[in-house]
Amino acid sequence: MTITLANIDDTPLQEVFDAMLAHLRKQGCKSERYGDNDRRFCMYRHPDGLKCAVGIFIADDEYRDCYEGRSAEEVLADRSVSPALRYLLSQAQDIHDNYAVHQWEHAFENLAFHTNNEFQTDLVYFPPTP
Repeated sequence: MTITLANIDDTPLQEVFDAMLAHLRKQGCKSERYGDNDRRFCMYRHPDGLKCAVGIFIADDEYRDCYEGRSAEEVLADRSVSPALRYLLSQAQDIHDNYAVHQWEHAFENLAFHTNNEFQTDLVYFPPTP
């Protein structure tokens, strides 16, 4: 089953966490662009096909350009999702946006601990830290 915003609240948190972690490990980089003055902007969907930790759950028919530049909280504002899921997604967005890629493993391991999820090291290969 593909997890989207339409069914994400019916999906166990562990499955959401695993899908997100596997996606980011496989992608191996941030979904971001650079604007004026080399300011970095993380994106739910990058024109080159990259997606952030939350963007992977936004189906084509759910995506709106106006989501870019908004927090996960804002994107989820009109959706009925559990507080635990809301927390997981907002924290995952923070990790994607504000941590260097080589710091993701440790940050997601901490997030797994704080959200009572199992941190699985064998989901997808993750490049070693520099």
